[in-house]
Amino acid sequence: MEILPSNYFLLLVPLLLLPLYFLTTRKFDDDQNKPNFPPGPPKLPIIGNFHQLGKPPHQALSKLSKIYGPVMLLQFGSVPTLVISSAVAAKQVLKTLDLEFCTRPPLTGIKRLSYNHLDISFVPYGEYWKEVRKICMLELLSVKRVQSFKADMAEEIDVLIDFISLSSDTCRHVDIFEMLTNFTHKTICRVAFGSATGQSRNLFNGRLTEILFGAMSVLSGFYASDFFPKVGWIVDRITGIHGRTENVFQDLDELFQQMIQEHLNPARPKPEHEDLIDVFLKLENDQISSTVRLANDNIKAILMNIFLAGVDSSAVAANWAMTAG
Repeated sequence: MEILPSNYFLLLVPLLLLPLYFLTTRKFDDDQNKPNFPPGPPKLPIIGNFHQLGKPPHQALSKLSKIYGPVMLLQFGSVPTLVISSAVAAKQVLKTLDLEFCTRPPLTGIKRLSYNHLDISFVPYGEYWKEVRKICMLELLSVKRVQSFKADMAEEIDVLIDFISLSSDTCRHVDIFEMLTNFTHKTICRVAFGSATGQSRNLFNGRLTEILFGAMSVLSGFYASDFFPKVGWIVDRITGIHGRTENVFQDLDELFQQMIQEHLNPARPKPEHEDLIDVFLKLENDQISSTVRLANDNIKAILMNIFLAGVDSSAVAANWAMTAG
């Protein structure tokens, strides 16, 4: 049977379409494998979206979310950042997908002050966090332990009330933030360190507050190395944030080490009840956990959490009091 020339074209059509089929199929597969990133504003080279982060930052992010949606992707330096701006999306992040989002980013200042993430607040989620959390709940924050500090807290509350009453009688102005900060620090000191005696008493009289405010300052500071890992450390040294962080770390480390040494002193008077350092040292000797071996750095890191949480709580309480007034 003779094949007409027009039939030759029909035979060639499948051969011509075959490369097009493979090209479109490959492109589709690539699109399927490509991460489905949320929408976000255009970014500039190197700095990303830093130029769009105005003051105050939360208002700038709110304006951007109205354009790009409640789930928005921004780029700060070399760090992609997911911004959540709705209750529904926040529930997904904080509850439904909490295991994927529960680990905090390894920021430079936090890493240094937490002794390379040996604390409980900033340590990555894992076996260490589970064991330390269990130790804190069973040994430090149990009902029996908290009740043992009831008298100390009641005394500090009485001192606070007397101070407010005296200031009212004499028509003196009261600095709410300073008052609540001092109350918080004194209470935590008594719970964590016991009675302030010897050299430690001098640290409680303003020195501790100075150190803790310095810690909060560097933790809230800008570290270029967090966003530009390869060259940011140079900028941190030029701006001085690296030096300030080291100074704060040394101050905190010396304070905590001094407290530990006082508790290890055989001549130390036996307290009425154990404070937190007593409990930590007992756990360090007993080593009740097979996966976590407590050492002095672990104790110092967790103490750092306790004190900085107190500073943050007093700041929130003062802000609430001033707003309510």
